[in-house]
Amino acid sequence: MLHEVLVESAKGGATRVLVDCLQMGGIPTMLERYALAEFLARAMVELKTFPRMAFLGKEPLVDPNRFGELVARNRGVRMRAVEQMEDALKWLGEE
Repeated sequence: MLHEVLVESAKGGATRVLVDCLQMGGIPTMLERYALAEFLARAMVELKTFPRMAFLGKEPLVDPNRFGELVARNRGVRMRAVEQMEDALKWLGEE
């Protein structure tokens, strides 16, 4: 799903992307969080698209320590994992 979001964002020239995961469940392991962040960074380089991204979800899908966010940001991805829509919109609205 994330790859499709990035492909469509690149096609449309999106500079900001909101990924609403509120209906998703699961408890990703640390390794899965790391792998997803790595995938996100590689896919963005591959597709040559670098939008500001907000991932909206609830714990435990969203890690309270934001490990995946840290991994992705350390690789140059401009993203935040948030639990409230207003936080996502605020992040996406910032220049």
